[in-house]
Amino acid sequence: MKQKIYSTIFFTVFLSLVGVSAVQAVDTTSTLRSEEISTNSITANTAEQASLTLIYNDTVVFQDVATFEAQTFLYRLPDSVATAATAGGDALSLLLALDAASSEFNITHIQQYDFGSGPLYYIQCIEINGEEACADWQYMINSAYSFSSIDQQPLADGDELLLYFGSQYAISIDEANDVAVGSDINSIIEEYNPQTPGYEPLANATLALLENPDATSSLSTATTDETGTATFTAPTISGTYYIGYDQGGYYWPTQEIQILPIPTQNINLRIETPDSTLFAGTVAMPESCSVIETTTTTPHEFTEFNAICALQEASNQEFISSYQVTDWGFAFAIDQINDVTNAEDWSETWLVYHNNEAPDGGINTFSLVTEDELVLTYGPWPMSPLAFDISTTTLSINATSTITITTFGTSIPLSSTTTLHIGDELLTSSDGTFSWVPKVTGTIDIYAESDGFTRTKILPFTIISENTQTITEEEPTSSGGNGGGCSSCGADSNSDVDTVVKNIITFLDANQNSDGSFSSSVSFSDWTALAYNAYTGTAIGKDALKAYLLTNPSPIDGPNTTTAYARRAMALMSYGINPYSGTNTNYIEKILEGFDGTQFGIEGLINDDVF
Repeated sequence: MKQKIYSTIFFTVFLSLVGVSAVQAVDTTSTLRSEEISTNSITANTAEQASLTLIYNDTVVFQDVATFEAQTFLYRLPDSVATAATAGGDALSLLLALDAASSEFNITHIQQYDFGSGPLYYIQCIEINGEEACADWQYMINSAYSFSSIDQQPLADGDELLLYFGSQYAISIDEANDVAVGSDINSIIEEYNPQTPGYEPLANATLALLENPDATSSLSTATTDETGTATFTAPTISGTYYIGYDQGGYYWPTQEIQILPIPTQNINLRIETPDSTLFAGTVAMPESCSVIETTTTTPHEFTEFNAICALQEASNQEFISSYQVTDWGFAFAIDQINDVTNAEDWSETWLVYHNNEAPDGGINTFSLVTEDELVLTYGPWPMSPLAFDISTTTLSINATSTITITTFGTSIPLSSTTTLHIGDELLTSSDGTFSWVPKVTGTIDIYAESDGFTRTKILPFTIISENTQTITEEEPTSSGGNGGGCSSCGADSNSDVDTVVKNIITFLDANQNSDGSFSSSVSFSDWTALAYNAYTGTAIGKDALKAYLLTNPSPIDGPNTTTAYARRAMALMSYGINPYSGTNTNYIEKILEGFDGTQFGIEGLINDDVF
């Protein structure tokens, strides 16, 4: 510029020397003034400028340059709105200038904070395409994060301000934030890359397992691999925990994670030796467990309610003092429970029975479901467990009662010499059938044993002073109806009602499942049992349904277990099967477990109390 002005002056002097007119001299002066104006314009256009890039949802939504003079703006206090002005030369001034000049974004909320050293301002909300994004705006200057508030961040000519919505770091849990106790926690940390834009794995970062988000120390730490993943072992106590990024003295950000207890289900476990019952009761077995095989120290993991987990849980709960198992490759065999060990020549060993049957393999070759019975017996093969076949465990004093002993899963009385233990009294039978006359009221424990068999479970009997369980049946009066029921429910009745009942029974027979059950819900089988046994005629499916119910399928088909147990008890009683002991489940005991001292089952429902 300076060279251009000097050239103009030289040209003016040259024209004067050669006799140019005064008018021409005036024009030269005008030319100089024009050059001066142009020079001032150029100076204004080269004022310091910086650029802004705005990223939302990983998309660049705005990009432009502007100067960053002082700007006036509205900001919010906790309970009011006020006006302030920037000093100029800062990042907030640039952002406000471009906000005023652009329709592509709109700053809707600036928040003021004062931590004792003067007011600071933060961008809380920006509206983009009609959508307001709040509370997670980050900014960078020349690709570097700043620790200053945006109004305190100075700018220089050519600086690049980048504003994006989201966190600098993002932590996620591969298992959707819910992990069972003792299992692996796969944690992933990513860092935002505005150049992509998007999140990318952060390798060699230290993640920490924390008891709370404000913790100053960790339960454990792990370093991420090239995928940004670090693996922890979940605590053994369920609850809320956090995964945090260890940044040297503090953890940020953090991600909440729920450590859940392992799912459990109640099964019936009985452990018998020829001389004693080591355990008989309910075990809340876990869905998975870890078992250490006798000859190694390597744990074996089992899932899906494997039967061996019931034995492991019995040990965990100290129902038994110890046990040992051996992995034979194709199955696990029980070597010892407490101090009872397999004979060296295998003449006596631990045997496994599942719902009255011996499984094809060892204790680890099958799974259990709720209310299954697992019986572990010690002795020579087969040592089949004995069972009671009785109609009731409530007996009347001075009345003769018959108690029959069978082998598991049959209704055939035992044909070998059997001893019945009634308290301290002993009775002997050669055909498994006992007649007994109680002489004292109260409760007494009874069990049976026979050589070559595992003794029955110990069953409590209640002796009452008289038989109060009488049932009376009244004939319907000629003038009154019978409530819609059938008058005889017999095969030979010709009444319209009875014809309908016969058609119903025929329909049930035609729609019975191959295993004797009905439909897909177990409740249909229980209700059908009541229908079959109310009918005095021939029902083809009646016996098959009874056989199905004797396999003791779980009656639970919804959240109200008390109603389910009551329904099953009624179904069994309709066949004359004792709900206390006719199957492997004492259904009356199950019903009583649903009593909270005031009502049965789910509070607020009446049907479980009526049952």
